[in-house]
Amino acid sequence: PVLSIVCFRYVPATGVAGVEALNALNKTIMERIQAGGEAFVTQALLDGVFALRANVLHFSTTESDIDALVDVVAQVGDRLVAERPGSDLTP
Repeated sequence: PVLSIVCFRYVPATGVAGVEALNALNKTIMERIQAGGEAFVTQALLDGVFALRANVLHFSTTESDIDALVDVVAQVGDRLVAERPGSDLTP
């Protein structure tokens, strides 16, 4: 069997002060990625935890495509954290 859906979260290297802050950060990442058009992720709420959700179904999807998605998430997340120094995004 092959699973085509994966849920994951961006967590900054500096950590985050609380679940709500991390939920908000990941929601903003999703919104920015959707608006930018570089990739497409949706959301899943798992026991109150906001997760990014990628659904990979197309037969021509490659490992490079997945790597690109991870890179976009990391870049957007890093940018958001850098835009808000001293916020609740740091412990």
